[in-house]
Amino acid sequence: MNDIPADDPGLAHAPRLWGRLTGPSIGDIRNLGVLVTLAALFVVLSLTSDAFLTERNLLNILEQWAPIGILVLGGAVVIITGGFDLSVGAMYALAGVVSVVVAQHTGVALGVLAGVATGTACGLVNGALGTFARMNVFVATLGSSIVFAGLATRISDGSIQAVDDAGFGFANDKFLSIAVSIWMFLAAIVACSVYLRRTSYGRRTFAIGGNAEAARLAGVRVFSVRICAFAIAGLGAGLGAVIVASQSLSADPSSFTGVQFNAWTAMLIGGNSLAGGEGAVWRSVVGVLILALVNNGFNLLGVDPLWQQVLTGVILLAALGLDALVRRKRS
Repeated sequence: MNDIPADDPGLAHAPRLWGRLTGPSIGDIRNLGVLVTLAALFVVLSLTSDAFLTERNLLNILEQWAPIGILVLGGAVVIITGGFDLSVGAMYALAGVVSVVVAQHTGVALGVLAGVATGTACGLVNGALGTFARMNVFVATLGSSIVFAGLATRISDGSIQAVDDAGFGFANDKFLSIAVSIWMFLAAIVACSVYLRRTSYGRRTFAIGGNAEAARLAGVRVFSVRICAFAIAGLGAGLGAVIVASQSLSADPSSFTGVQFNAWTAMLIGGNSLAGGEGAVWRSVVGVLILALVNNGFNLLGVDPLWQQVLTGVILLAALGLDALVRRKRS
């Protein structure tokens, strides 16, 4: 038997060819699964509710979930590096409170900037704890979440803070009959896609998540890329918080529990692997849309909200189980 030369360029296409011969991989099935789930939810709700497939309802869904979507995009970048940010909800609460309080005293523009800057600063703190301090990111972000939530409660005195200036409600403004918050979500999708696929830091994010030590030996500045990822997660939390505060002209320091659960669930059901090195913007967006349709469907059909929580938990467990199965198949 003749051996195939190790440098044969045809070998580069061998995995792809083998995949075509043996059928789709389990990873392909997972990707297809989230899309099928989204399509199935859309079809079922269209058939069971007359109010679902209307322009008003669909835009309301996007407007309501746009801030969560932005949080999810930032958090997904951290997951791709092989980390996980447990403080996303607390960062959201603190950034929202800071934004409103600053807007009360100095004006809308500074309030918005303060909220986004607060989220970004919190992300940098998490990044520093996980890199320079070499703390386990789960423990570090759990601890920082307690600190951030405590600060949010202290600054707001534990009460909802409101803004009287109607100009702070910019997220509710319309452009081409679509709310500004939706446009901001679309802009975040484009920006995150460009970062991950078109920048050196973005591409190195996948390398670090796949094998941090190999990336370091290849000359990748692992610490700086990871800190940047956590900063992006903080930026997303800050921007999402500002949008929600803008929509309601207020900020609630205790609102982060439901927000962070939805954000974590959307990140994972979209197929972003906890093992790191794998993920995509479109997966995160699909995860957000699946949760949005579940939430909207339960409301339109008048189903007990407690069952929505149960179903969301089941979906999350299924996503985690499938991710574990994919990793076992690849090992």
